[in-house]
Amino acid sequence: MKTPLTFKMLPVVIAALAAAPIARAGSKVLIDFGNNSTFRGATTPSPDTNGKYWNSIDPGAYTANMVSTTGAATTIDLGFDPSGDPVATDSYNGPAGVTAAPIDQPQIDAVAINSAALGDLGLKEAAFDYVSSTKGRFQIQGLDPLRRYKITFFGSAKFTTDATTFYTVYDDAGFSNQLATANLNVRSTTSAWLHNQDKVVVLSGLVPSTVGVLYVEFGGTGVDLGILNSMSIEDSPVEIRADAVLIDIGNLSPAFYRGVTTPSPDANGNYWNSVAPGSYWPDLVNTANSPTTVDFGFSTSVGTDSFNGPAGETSDPVTTTEIAATDIDAAVLGRLGAKEAVLDFAVGTDVAFEIAGLNPTKKFNFYFFGSRKEGDSTTIYSVYDDSLRTNQIAQASLRVRDGGSHNRSAVAILRNLTPNASGALYVEFTGASGGSGHLNALAIEVSDTTPPVITVTGANPATVTWGDSYTDAGATATDDIDGPVSVSSSGSVDTSLLGSYQITYSATDAAGNNATASRTVNVTLPANPTTPGDDGLSPLEKYAYGGTGPAATVQVPTSATVGNDLVLTAVIRTNDPNLTVVGRTSTDLVNWSDLAVNPNGELALDQSGIPVGTQRREFTLPGGDPKRFLRLAITSP
Repeated sequence: MKTPLTFKMLPVVIAALAAAPIARAGSKVLIDFGNNSTFRGATTPSPDTNGKYWNSIDPGAYTANMVSTTGAATTIDLGFDPSGDPVATDSYNGPAGVTAAPIDQPQIDAVAINSAALGDLGLKEAAFDYVSSTKGRFQIQGLDPLRRYKITFFGSAKFTTDATTFYTVYDDAGFSNQLATANLNVRSTTSAWLHNQDKVVVLSGLVPSTVGVLYVEFGGTGVDLGILNSMSIEDSPVEIRADAVLIDIGNLSPAFYRGVTTPSPDANGNYWNSVAPGSYWPDLVNTANSPTTVDFGFSTSVGTDSFNGPAGETSDPVTTTEIAATDIDAAVLGRLGAKEAVLDFAVGTDVAFEIAGLNPTKKFNFYFFGSRKEGDSTTIYSVYDDSLRTNQIAQASLRVRDGGSHNRSAVAILRNLTPNASGALYVEFTGASGGSGHLNALAIEVSDTTPPVITVTGANPATVTWGDSYTDAGATATDDIDGPVSVSSSGSVDTSLLGSYQITYSATDAAGNNATASRTVNVTLPANPTTPGDDGLSPLEKYAYGGTGPAATVQVPTSATVGNDLVLTAVIRTNDPNLTVVGRTSTDLVNWSDLAVNPNGELALDQSGIPVGTQRREFTLPGGDPKRFLRLAITSP
């Protein structure tokens, strides 16, 4: 940055995580790092021009119960963690360029961003200011540990030492168990004055800790500051794999009161198993209608109904109008989001059922959706590996209603469940307060803990000649369950500057398992780098004089006599630490030695008209006898 940053030491943010409340599902929170009280900061208006509400925060304070984009209070809190490095807030050399306190509207109007590309984050006030740190850490508390979240980061500033900022998310207070990471170029890697105007990075499928916390760390990928201007956090859709078994608790049979059968395939092309008490359901089909070995059957008495469920009041038989009135967030529920499947439910205390026919050598994920407008507000789902239900292996709770409103999108997820030797698991559900529990729909899938395998295409390491264009060959990724998965990449190669560059590839499967791989790209001088070309200069000389390639035109060193001294003036590249340019002297043109004084030259007063990453330097040979010669010696690995 062009001016010093004002650092604030931040308070401890954790008080009593075990009592953290649960965030309402389906909300999205927008966070602007900076406000009218921070150094050269600005508060984002709420609602903004898109009708969205913001949280403009001071990183030195703990921000509780942030509002969603609709202006409703949530349970989501944010506070910086004292285990990280100090953080600073500013707007200078951000998307608005040079700023000065007090901030006024013309400075905000000067923000240069692509609002359409940035979506909800594309507000000038939100992009205007930023928080910076070499290793900043903050916690997002009050999340639902049974849900997955998506965080979108936007960082942008000019003239940062590090062009790239990393953003990493963990699920532990020690910042050691990494869930996902991504890099973002907050400015151009070749033009330091050009800030990021239109790019964000997104980390999705993030599962909070058991007490509802995600831990975020950011910083420069080199040794300097990382930048964060704004971010959003929202629910990720429930991601159930395509080979899952979907179970609708309810159908049109007489055994199910006011029930409906889910059409197969449903509107999303998924096949269902609509089950009811009183029968054993063998060889359930998966979403593609392929038979499996999975069986289902209730082992206790159970009530069934749809009244005051997601459809509200229903009749017997249920009408198409009542089905259409079913109120759920289908986008968040994903494959569970079929209205017929969630309309009806099983209800009771200590209701038990058996899932048999599972492969005992594998682990499984269970997804429970419960929803009703009355009864106990929370249902507890417990899983056992014995038929007497004494050896509990997992348990989760789900808020099936909130006051008089039913659950529209929250799902309780139990992962990595191991069946007994016979391939069976036993489930029991009940109300958390001793009343009735509810289960509307259930999904079962094989647990996937293996990340994709990334194959870097082409040479690794790759070599590109200085000045040539570089097109990365990319990479492919294959998952053992999902098959081919998409690959994203980060990093860039500046072929005008010798050195080694890293291109990082990332791939995530449907279960959220992330894999990374990288390619090293070496930018090297052409063959015979010391051989002069038609203009009399070798590639090494052109490189040392700030050229961008062998065909570039450079400023040739000039010599002049100043008094009795001989002064050689040259534009010298300074952005390559491995390049050495030294003035050397000789009396016989055979034996050369470094200049006794300032062999690397002195900075000239005139620094105009030279390329970025160079300096005009003067190499001085004092006059006197005997006659001596002066030249520049250039070395580069």
